[in-house]
Amino acid sequence: MLCWSLNAHLWRKQNNSFLGIGERAYKSGNYSKAASYFKKACNDNVSEGCTQLGIIYENGQGTRIDYKKALEYYKTACQADDRKGCFGLGGLYDEGLGTAQNYQEAIDAYAKACVLKHPESCYNLGIIYDRKIKGNAAQAVTYYQKSCNFDMAKGCYVLGTAYDKGFLKVKQSNHKAVIY
Repeated sequence: MLCWSLNAHLWRKQNNSFLGIGERAYKSGNYSKAASYFKKACNDNVSEGCTQLGIIYENGQGTRIDYKKALEYYKTACQADDRKGCFGLGGLYDEGLGTAQNYQEAIDAYAKACVLKHPESCYNLGIIYDRKIKGNAAQAVTYYQKSCNFDMAKGCYVLGTAYDKGFLKVKQSNHKAVIY
């Protein structure tokens, strides 16, 4: 048992060092080196490495933009419950980058990230329900509220404006407008 525990500890330490080396290379602008180490981390089931590869491919950092690869890496990260990976995946589906635009897939990815406490994913769900899928004002309010609960100012602002003007089918309330 001790041998297995030691091996597991060493394995985690090695994978975390792949991620750490990748992060240092990324911060210094050496994106090709960063990608190499993020790939090693991702291949060893370190979800943050997969997310970072998604970011590199989505933004074309040290490589050409490749939304399909970004989508693949974000999917892997999201399946491992990496909230930033789910956020990236939701963004690609939301905008139709590397895949057909698919609001339901975007909603699924953002919702998972929101449950994992990613404020911007909650906010983006609010936007989808508010502006892209008509007739879902109550859902929009729910997700703007969640983003506000995570201290995302944009979510609070939208809610304050909604209560001030009576938008999103909420009852106009000066009191609630001031709170948000």
